[in-house]
Amino acid sequence: MRAWRLAAALLLAAGPCPAPAPAPSPEVPRPCTANGLCLCHADHLACDAVPFYRFPDTESSVRHVSVSRAHLGALAGAALDGRRLRTLVLVASKLHQLDPAALSSMTSTLASLDLSYNEFSHVPIEAIRDLKVLNWLNLQNNFIVDLDPKMDWGFLGDSLSSLSLSNNQLTFLQEGALTSLRQLAQLELDGNRLRELDAHALPSSLALLRLSDNLLSRVPCAALAPLTRLRHLHLRNNALAVSFAGNRSCRAERYRIDSLDLSYNDLTDSFEFDFAQGLQLKQLALDLNDFTAIPPFVLDCGRIEKLSISYNDLTHLSDTAILTLKRDLERLDVDNNEITFLPQSMQELTRLRHLSVAYNRLRDVEWLPPRVRSLSLAGNYLEGLPAALLTIDPGTLRYLDVGYNRITLNSNELRALPRDCFKNTLLEYLDLSDNKLTLFPSSALTQVGFTLRRLELARNQLEYLDSAMFHAIAFMHELNLAHHLRHLEAVEPRAFRPLVSLRSLSLESPMGSGHGDASLADISSALPGLESLTIVVRKVALDSQLIGLHAPKLRVLELRGTALKRVSPYAFEALSGQRALTLRLSGTSVSVLPAGLARPLARVPHLGLDLSDNQLVNFGPSTLYPNLTGWNRLATKLLPGGLVLVGNPLRCGCSASWVGAWLRRWTAEVGGGARGAREAARRSHCQRPGAAPRALLALDADEAECHASALSSSAALSTAPQRFSPLLLLIVPIQLASSAVFS
Repeated sequence: MRAWRLAAALLLAAGPCPAPAPAPSPEVPRPCTANGLCLCHADHLACDAVPFYRFPDTESSVRHVSVSRAHLGALAGAALDGRRLRTLVLVASKLHQLDPAALSSMTSTLASLDLSYNEFSHVPIEAIRDLKVLNWLNLQNNFIVDLDPKMDWGFLGDSLSSLSLSNNQLTFLQEGALTSLRQLAQLELDGNRLRELDAHALPSSLALLRLSDNLLSRVPCAALAPLTRLRHLHLRNNALAVSFAGNRSCRAERYRIDSLDLSYNDLTDSFEFDFAQGLQLKQLALDLNDFTAIPPFVLDCGRIEKLSISYNDLTHLSDTAILTLKRDLERLDVDNNEITFLPQSMQELTRLRHLSVAYNRLRDVEWLPPRVRSLSLAGNYLEGLPAALLTIDPGTLRYLDVGYNRITLNSNELRALPRDCFKNTLLEYLDLSDNKLTLFPSSALTQVGFTLRRLELARNQLEYLDSAMFHAIAFMHELNLAHHLRHLEAVEPRAFRPLVSLRSLSLESPMGSGHGDASLADISSALPGLESLTIVVRKVALDSQLIGLHAPKLRVLELRGTALKRVSPYAFEALSGQRALTLRLSGTSVSVLPAGLARPLARVPHLGLDLSDNQLVNFGPSTLYPNLTGWNRLATKLLPGGLVLVGNPLRCGCSASWVGAWLRRWTAEVGGGARGAREAARRSHCQRPGAAPRALLALDADEAECHASALSSSAALSTAPQRFSPLLLLIVPIQLASSAVFS
């Protein structure tokens, strides 16, 4: 404890650190001059989901071009108009052919070419063989069925260092298929239908070879023999099994493989794996097999530093295996097995820094490695914190996860964690969720309060929170008290005042059952540094819960809860003064939003609205804009952070069509800086009776009737269905046009 006090005293004596100089703000991507549907940044151009049928126009200074989800089909000889690009990405653009002269203008400049997710049935070698400096080529997710050994790779033989042919339709590699690529260091062949590789099919320069997700029934020893530089070999999810034991010995003089992945192969205890000269493995993955113990061949693999054998049927860890591996083992993952105890020899693993024994059958843990830093015991049958935690060297443990156990401390004799259970421990993250704690463990957390930054207490049975409980963890950054805290009988209004460093808080509303419980206004006023607030709403309506909320630094407010069905138009009035805010209403039962919901948020300079995963059937513009004037004046500038509607059962029609137009306009006007919102926009669909869902971005909102009904206030207020002519859009009452946007 003297050391702790001395450290605290030194921190206080040092005084505040000088503020660092502000970093220059990065340049924001802007609509390109040559093509407003694309984004430009310095010498980069990006066009995503723009339905081009020919290569887009670019500015002369552009050197890096990315086009995705277009409809190019083929690139003719003059398609690139003499551009001298360094990077070219043409992803998911339905390409099936490149003219031999399509890339002729960049033979001395193009270093990276991505043609993935297209429709090539063969390598477009005629168009790429003359690229003298190309070192990275991606052809994954096409329909390539064969690699001709006689294919002339041209200049790529001495320039290409990385090639991806993953997720094609290759079934066999013949001798000489890739040997002419003399500088190739990384080859990815995952996700094909490979059953066999001929000897001398691969270049001897390879350092990394990926053969996962194929149909190999045996290790391709003949093809591996010449690969004396190979370091990383991935054979995950093939058909390797004991049946190929007759060919389990790979003979080569100088194997240097130090990383091997044999996961997901149905291997059993009788499996043997023997390289004639032995292996000096450092990393070995055996996950998703049928081992009941660490197999003997592992002990002969040299100096293993990282071993993962999760999702098997291990019942124990043998002393022999542990003592053999103790010299070098630094990481051990044995999650999702049937282990019932850890042997005393675990104390011999003095180099082990990461241990995960989650989701086994442990009822107690008596022995642990003395210098472990990260420890996961989640998902077992622990009824209390293991005494072995006290055997770990002081100041070593940084991460502890004991969630999803049966830790119960609510008997008459013991209603809190043992006072010294974290003695001599330095923890930054502690997960105590999904247990049955009835008292906040303030005494136990005193031991780690100086270093603890994140605490998970969700889904427990806490009975009360008072002002003395959080003093021990004043340096906390993240606290989760959400979900199933209905046992709370009292929450003092001053309870959260000690948490002056808290940045992220998750809780329920209402929190307690008493009349004097703390409100969200009380809690927010006690947390001056709060940046993220997640609230699980337990009531049917969201109306007055946020009244008085004051959190100047709040950037993210998330409201969840399946009980929530209605939202008041005045629910967010307390947020009108925020400088930047992402408002997330997600995972609720809300099916309709009131008109004027965004009116209190109109003055937030940078606002984003996430309405994902609710039950919204319609989303009319009146939710955001009070009238047509509001739409014309603000348009998408009201929500520069984007609008997210993915995961709702929206009905296709005018009320959905205007959203598609809004999203397209947002991309052009604001620049689409919020990547998450852009991606969600692409995944947003509306429902059509008897037909497949349709993407919102594909809806046509140019019809007069949709403009009239969706964007004019008169149409929004009309009760009888009408068809409007384009002329009606020009007839706007004088009072409406001259009124304030948000009155």
